[in-house]
Amino acid sequence: MDQRGLDARTVIASLPRTGSTATLGPSYGFTTGHDWRMLGDDEPVRLTVAAALVLDELRPLLADPFLRVLHHMIALQRAAVPSPTAVTQTWLSSPELAEAIPGLKAEFIAALPQILDGEPSTWRGSGRGPNLPDDPAWAKEIKREIQEYAEATDLEAYVATVSRIVTDQAWEQNYHHFRAEQGVPLPREYATAPWLGQAEKEPAEPPVAPEPSGAVYVKEALIDELVELDGAGRFFTDKLVQQCKELNFNYRHEQPFSCHALLRAIIDHVPPAFGAKGFAQVASSVAGWGRTDKDYLKKLEDFRTQGHDVLHRQIGPPRSRIDMHDVPAPAALNALLEGLLKHLRQARDAAAAGK
Repeated sequence: MDQRGLDARTVIASLPRTGSTATLGPSYGFTTGHDWRMLGDDEPVRLTVAAALVLDELRPLLADPFLRVLHHMIALQRAAVPSPTAVTQTWLSSPELAEAIPGLKAEFIAALPQILDGEPSTWRGSGRGPNLPDDPAWAKEIKREIQEYAEATDLEAYVATVSRIVTDQAWEQNYHHFRAEQGVPLPREYATAPWLGQAEKEPAEPPVAPEPSGAVYVKEALIDELVELDGAGRFFTDKLVQQCKELNFNYRHEQPFSCHALLRAIIDHVPPAFGAKGFAQVASSVAGWGRTDKDYLKKLEDFRTQGHDVLHRQIGPPRSRIDMHDVPAPAALNALLEGLLKHLRQARDAAAAGK
């Protein structure tokens, strides 16, 4: 990646993925690993079975043998005899697998534990071994949920089944999260969620995978002008520009705590450019604000307490109630930045005139 001038996180983020778009929750795509935003520099990233949809060379090497193993696991689970006195566990072991499907390559069987752990159809359940280099044998527990893949007999059907199940799980997880938060209205999409037990005359279409919203918090035109005015009046805007870009990113991905922290940071960052020591002075003493702008600044001043709560309230018994509904409307910050740009333009023009 480095030799080609590419960033691994950027590349992974550009790949299609279904399921949860947050930092937690089930998701599935062409690569393993849940969230590119939490990817460590030394964390390995592997291709999933789904990658064979676009890389034909992976079909005979990965997808086809995996599907044979998957349906062998389904057969083992179906053949298990339940016990009336104990929990029945079904296991797949590498020696048994090599005997049951003799056409599997030894290299594939050795790599299979990592492959199984990266696929939603098989990632549940405990595992044993291998203990290299002494004992290469391993075993993987087979859960009842594997029966949901019984009709997935080819690659396309398998990926479609995974996408449907993972997307449903992500929506259900979000539904229960919102339900636990008393007083927080449910998003409109949940009104027709299939797990609410609503009767349907025809099979429902699988929910569309949630996508980041296209909304921005800080207008791109304002960011562009902040870049142009970098250094005006001896005030450098590089940090402010980056804060605004990160705020837009987190706003699109609906990350309320990051939005609060960045908004509070911007409010505390800009007063010196207005000739003020703190934001309260910007809101009350700086000349040139119209009546509406002053109302916006008052909202931002009131928000500082809320931002302080997000940043400094320590962990304790109460559950946090902060969500995206608590993020102030973008118009207030955009008004502040419009005023800031006015001051920076005046400083630039004064410097050009030699004043």
